[in-house]
Amino acid sequence: MSYCGLDAVLRETAGQFTLLEERLTDTAIHKRLKACVPWVKALLSRLLGEAARPLLEGHLRFILVDGSTVQGPGATGTQYRLHLALDLVRLEWTYSLVTDEHTGERLTHYPLRDGDVAIADRGYNQVDQWLERADRGVGLVIRYNPHGLKLYTAAGSELQVMLPYIA
Repeated sequence: MSYCGLDAVLRETAGQFTLLEERLTDTAIHKRLKACVPWVKALLSRLLGEAARPLLEGHLRFILVDGSTVQGPGATGTQYRLHLALDLVRLEWTYSLVTDEHTGERLTHYPLRDGDVAIADRGYNQVDQWLERADRGVGLVIRYNPHGLKLYTAAGSELQVMLPYIA
């Protein structure tokens, strides 16, 4: 839970566990995470119960998409980008792509189909791609980026979005 829920890296998770319980390496954490996939799948299907049936039968897929930078040892900057798509119900990778450092996050990287609901972060605030995917029957849940996408009223005037101030 420390790795997934608190978004800690493997080495940090291993360090926290070592401080609280017993010595554990980041490789050991990684192996335990790989081994728990069947348990998490079983847990999800039991938690969702009958509500999961249409999802598991393929009528609707919730696909989490994201891109991440990759640096090799001694690198001073981004060398590659890794683009991944994960089926959130089945907990299975549906797509992966490695590109150079100049290729950004785009929905066009992923083979989304009718009935998919893509869930993405604010790096995917590209309206032309939204429209193209919507025309294909793909639903979108995207974190809003007020600096990358302006909103307008039905009359055509720009909508001023007030963001909360967090101290």
